[in-house]
Amino acid sequence: MASKQNLKVPQHLSVKADPRRYAAKLRFNRESDKRRGYKRVRDVFKQRARKYIANRIQRGKLTRGDCVVCGDKNAHAHHNDYSFPNLIAWLCHTHHADVHAGRLALTVSQIVDVPA
Repeated sequence: MASKQNLKVPQHLSVKADPRRYAAKLRFNRESDKRRGYKRVRDVFKQRARKYIANRIQRGKLTRGDCVVCGDKNAHAHHNDYSFPNLIAWLCHTHHADVHAGRLALTVSQIVDVPA
């Protein structure tokens, strides 16, 4: 049986061995993410709410609904409050943008409670 020392990455190959290389690698990743247009989700509630709905859809426990405004089949889940991940409204891209821009307000009847 091999010892743990034999399974380790040699120090000269490890990025963490040289702090300057490690910092440069992190900096490159952040800059390449910016170039690609990725945004890091810093809000924990926002991240949990998105994962909650994505997992429910992936497991087949939740199906995507139609846009509550126009009835479009290609709808996104919109959370009014990220601390309640099960309260969503299905909105098409156009109406989702309108809600975020403040041009459209959702009513309580348009918000769906996702069963746990």
